Amino acid sequence: MINKAMFKQIQTYRRQGYSKGAISRALNINPRTVAKYFAMEEEGYRDYRREHLFRDKAFDPLKEEILEVYKANFFQPLLMSSVYDYLEERFDVLPGNEQTLRNYVGCLIETETLKLKRSGRLYTKVPELPFGK
Repeated sequence: MINKAMFKQIQTYRRQGYSKGAISRALNINPRTVAKYFAMEEEGYRDYRREHLFRDKAFDPLKEEILEVYKANFFQPLLMSSVYDYLEERFDVLPGNEQTLRNYVGCLIETETLKLKRSGRLYTKVPELPFGK
């Protein structure tokens, strides 16, 4: 999926009379992508984007359970393999693999549904040592 600025550029080139191939070369994107958005109107693009951006996630049914796991661990960053193994033990069959869970947790963090406690790195300045030490 392309962003709105790229869609507007395609439409600008289309109005100027450029062919799909010329637009593809000018914007350095796949010709099939240009063909997909070439005839699309602004309203159609908005509907398409809304439909594809907010689709259901595979781990949505387990959202509360995932949040409980993080709550039990005081919202500290956890190894995704540990979370996945815990859920697999608990529910036996999961709707996706470990990478799908990683993407889902990333989505929860991005939408601020899950806020992790990130501690700053603790370090101090090391004293100057002579060469060779």
